[in-house]
Amino acid sequence: MPRGDTLLRAMIRATSSAGLVNVPWGGNVDSVLTFFDHFLGLVLARVSAFVRELVLGFARELVLVLACARILVFVGIKLSR
Repeated sequence: MPRGDTLLRAMIRATSSAGLVNVPWGGNVDSVLTFFDHFLGLVLARVSAFVRELVLGFARELVLVLACARILVFVGIKLSR
């Protein structure tokens, strides 16, 4: 049997076997999507919300400190020695 013919038969067999696994109207998709992949979006959303709140909290604190420093300079209190 020629080498190219064997490769062609293997590709046809792999394609036809994969068609049985891929069910367009549902079926078992554990081979494509695992349990952990299912919740990966939720975990990433929670982490990004936490980081966003952390950054916004830091920004609020920085604005507050800078506003207090401006008020103290306006009143005439020296901030450094």
